Amino acid sequence: MIEDQGQHVIVSRSYGNYETYACTLANAHALLAQHEEQLNADVKQLAELDRETHYVVNGQRLVKAMRDVMAKEVGEASAQLRAQLYGNGPRKAEDDERPQAVVTQELKDEVTLWCVKHRINPLSIPDINAERINKDLAGTEFSLLQGVKERAKGRALVFVDDWALQAAEEYTQLKTGTWKAEAAESRVVSRYLQFITEYLVDRSDVTYEVSQLKQTV
Repeated sequence: MIEDQGQHVIVSRSYGNYETYACTLANAHALLAQHEEQLNADVKQLAELDRETHYVVNGQRLVKAMRDVMAKEVGEASAQLRAQLYGNGPRKAEDDERPQAVVTQELKDEVTLWCVKHRINPLSIPDINAERINKDLAGTEFSLLQGVKERAKGRALVFVDDWALQAAEEYTQLKTGTWKAEAAESRVVSRYLQFITEYLVDRSDVTYEVSQLKQTV
């Protein structure tokens, strides 16, 4: 990591009062430790979940695939369905070896039946939280889950909400503190402060940010 060497400071704003701290990774760690007892319990549990026995799945991806199945015509390709069935593809499209996924009448019928059973309009599927997916879908033979189950390789499926997954992954990264050699310390510190401000504190009480010091001649 490229040390900041006094080019930036951490600025804390609280009820009109300002405090500044050296822009160092050590101070960022200290601020995280100061506030992390406020971390959402579900996020903390997810971050500490044993990935050897549990396979974490973004529940919103499943919902998007269900919506796409209902919105598209039979035989039409679906990027959302492809991601649900075969996982994420590589960054470069030319390197993507995943099979194409097309909407079938069987999939449409299956999604429709599930929606009707749970009193959901299949043509206007709302957001479905992870708790309901874990309760009503995770243990079923729903076709849209087959690819997920194959990738899980026997591990228990745990569906989570998108925001919780993002928060848990970022929290884990901040706690492990593994950064590239070319990463600027100020940018790394900014990630800590963004996480603290978004997930751990009430913004009406306190906010944190990195500010660059003006160079004097």
